[in-house]
Amino acid sequence: MQANIESKIHNHYDKYPTSITEILKTCITSSNSSQNVDELIESLPKMEVLNLYFQHTNQPLTGQHFRKIVYYVFGMDLDYISNEGEGAKLSVYPDEVMDGMRKALNHKQLPTAELDKEIMSLTKAEVMDIYIDYFRVQSHEEVIRILNLIYGVNLRGLSTLENSRITLYTKKQWLFRKTTNLFEIHTGKGDIDVTILPTAYFIENTGINDIPNFLKTQLSDLGFIQLEGKLGLYYSNPNGETVSDQFKLLTINTIRKAIDTEYKNL
Repeated sequence: MQANIESKIHNHYDKYPTSITEILKTCITSSNSSQNVDELIESLPKMEVLNLYFQHTNQPLTGQHFRKIVYYVFGMDLDYISNEGEGAKLSVYPDEVMDGMRKALNHKQLPTAELDKEIMSLTKAEVMDIYIDYFRVQSHEEVIRILNLIYGVNLRGLSTLENSRITLYTKKQWLFRKTTNLFEIHTGKGDIDVTILPTAYFIENTGINDIPNFLKTQLSDLGFIQLEGKLGLYYSNPNGETVSDQFKLLTINTIRKAIDTEYKNL
């Protein structure tokens, strides 16, 4: 799931792989004769698909397997992110992860400073696999939480973009991309900075060739600025680290509210 990521990006509103759909079919009973099971599966929110799969699969829960299913459901290639050094930019992982990794690698008998340096030299996928294996994590809900701590990928936060008409370009990957979407959120390396742009569809159908003024004002209150001579709005975290989940969610909700109130029928 690593090389040539652009060629692998496809419309994840298409049917999921058989390994997932077969499990979903056992969980769904159609009460509407006019809607078949495949249509019901297509209508399921992505977090529900992920939850149903891991609640009913017989496959062992490993980091590698979890990352594969995230790719199939969300279209996000976590192995690619790991290999490319993308994801959250952190000087160290949160205490919970660092403490756990020190225990997992305690057999190396290194001074703490050297051990921490070795931990931070590992890829995110390696950290995730070691952590899950050492603590024998069996709950996919717990893996979702650990994923966010290590990668800075909040799957529940991502799921709020589903059917929002907002496209996300993050970690060199396009997510939730549709031709009728109205705005794009682009995050830079390590999610340190964020750019918000109008889509071609928005410009063509409103005649507004930038972020509308009322939305500019609302986003400016969050710290976004307009760079001279450039389209859209820009924000960079002043501490040089990944922007918080709270900031991401606040930004998304601000744009969603604008869409719902001003452009719902566009």
